[in-house]
This record gives sequence, C-alpha cells and structure tokens, in this order.
Amino acid sequence: MIGRLIADKFQLRGMLADGGMERIYLANHLALNVEICVKTLHPELRSDAAVVKRFFREAQAASRVRHPNCVQVIDFGETADGVTYVAMERVRGRPLSEILTSDGPLAAARAVRIATQICDVLEATHRQGLVHRDLKPSNIMLEDLPSHREFVKILDFGVAKFPGDGEDEARLVASGMVLGTPAYMAPEQALAEEVDHRADIYSLGVILYEMLCGRLPFESERPEVVVACHANVPAPPLRERRPEVWPAVADVVDRCLEKQRELRPSTAIEMRRDLERALAAAEMSEKRKSERAVRELGTFPRARRGAPPKLTPGLGVPVGDYGSTGTTQQSLRCPACAKQNPIGAKFCMECGGSVVRGNRR
Repeated sequence: MIGRLIADKFQLRGMLADGGMERIYLANHLALNVEICVKTLHPELRSDAAVVKRFFREAQAASRVRHPNCVQVIDFGETADGVTYVAMERVRGRPLSEILTSDGPLAAARAVRIATQICDVLEATHRQGLVHRDLKPSNIMLEDLPSHREFVKILDFGVAKFPGDGEDEARLVASGMVLGTPAYMAPEQALAEEVDHRADIYSLGVILYEMLCGRLPFESERPEVVVACHANVPAPPLRERRPEVWPAVADVVDRCLEKQRELRPSTAIEMRRDLERALAAAEMSEKRKSERAVRELGTFPRARRGAPPKLTPGLGVPVGDYGSTGTTQQSLRCPACAKQNPIGAKFCMECGGSVVRGNRR
C-alpha cells in the first residue's frame, strides 16, 4: 500500500498504526500539498457490511460536528478496487492516556483546562444529536500549538449514536449488547439501556477523576467487574482518594459520576461553567490564604503574631525577648498603628502595613 494513490489525490507515504480492524497511514494530499492521515479497513473486513457501516459512521459523525477540538474529516469512500478509506487531518501531539502515565495525577488547573475543551466539543456534538459513547484518554489528543498549549482533539466516533438510531438502538438494547469501554462507561451503558448525551458527561467525569486522582474510580483485571461497578456501586468520592484536590472542583467531578443521569450536569456547557466557577473560587481562596499569611508573618515565615523571633546575635543589635522590660533593643515603629517591629521587617506584624519607611527606635 505504501506509495499507492487513493482516490487520485491521497498518496500513502508510510504506516503510522496497525490496529485490529484498520490501518492508519501518513499521506500527502496532492491538491493541497499538506500531510494528512488516511485510515483503511483491513482487506478481510471489507465484505462485512456492519463493519463497513461503522467505519463510515465515524467519518459521518466527525463531519457533522465541525468543531476546532474535533478531528476534521477531509473525505471518505471506497475505491474502484474495494479499498475502504477515511482521509482526515493529521494531529501532531500525544494522547491523554500517555500524558496520564508520565505526568499523572495532574494539577487541578491543568486538568480543568483540558476538561473544559472537551466540554466544548461535546456541546457541539450533542447539538447535532450525536452521543460519542466511547470517550476515553486514548481518544483524546493534546497538541501544542503556537497560540495554545495542550489543544484538545477528540478522535474516534466509531460507536457514536446518531439521532435516527431509534430502531437500531432498540435492537441493541433488546440483545443486551454493550457499546463503549468498560473503565469509562456510564451506568446506563453498562446496563445496556438507551443512552443520551449525559452518558458522555459521566465518561468525562471519569476522565477528570483519573486526571486529578491518578487512578480510575473502579479498577479490576476483569472488565465485567468494572462494568458491574459502574452500574451499581457509587464511585468513591474524589477527596477520599486524594484529599489535596480542592473541594469545589471535587464536588463537580463527584456530581458527574452520579448513577442517576438526572443528578449530573444537564449539559456539557453547564459542566464547563461549573468547573470554571469551582476553579476560580478555589484559586481565590488560595490567594487569600497566601495574602493573610504574608500579613501575619511579615518577613519571618515561621513566626506567629505576638511571638516574634529573637534577633540574631553578633549583628550589633542587643538580643532579648522582644518587648520585654529592660531590654535595650532597636526596633521599627509602624507608621500606621505604632506597633514596634524587629529590625529588618518589611511588614508590620500587627496590621500588615509597610514598615520600610517607619521610624527606627
């Protein structure tokens, strides 16, 4: 296949991946003179109508979404000699699964920045009446662009639910067939019930849990055990696993993992807003704590108000208990509250005001 011309416009240059059902090639778009990816079905699967339908549905779903955070499909079809293909943009980056292995758990600000981008593309997906149904870290690419670090690209709409899938969906439900990946599967998927857009919100909640905690809510070597847990067992609260996660952010994640879909955020955009508000509130709380600590401690990080440290001997300053009777000790008077502060202090240990210009006594 290397060197072959597909549809008279895509020239295959090399293989990037070889999966169980398909191969992905690096190719040149001859008309545009850009690098792209071309995905083809394995030859032995081309006669399976159900597989071919799923293959093309992925291209159709991604084409409907047309969002910057969704991989862009350029063309798809079948050549005269039966090669089934999808041509799409080439995404240069790393899958989130790889980043979680090397960097996890992630800082809250970084995890929320990634999750809010996923919320944006999910909102665009759901507005088209689609449900992704297989959201997971290996389907999420992060690409460093000149104007945006860790820009999200969502891949693989192969099991997406379309708005006109009522009859097919009923057949799947009746057969008990489960679609998706066990570790990130919503309870209604695990129970082979009909799903809506809130299944994707649950899956994103699992991904965010993993980003912040460094592990999944449910783990087992047996996929059927994980599926049963998603269906029946409440997820362990995030802060029980990692107490240092900010409570406001953890609350949003825990709400996304509710078994009853009515208790989750109702839309992806609502989840985004909840995350942004939680992160802003947590960062403001941390900022206030830092400012309060600076006011209380002045230039002595380990000192407490009312118990200033003793001055260091040998620097020409008499040493003794600060403020004790009979001690001939130099000090700086705060111009705002008249509190006496140790020589070298920049901030008043009483009111937090600057004492750099204060009077020396």
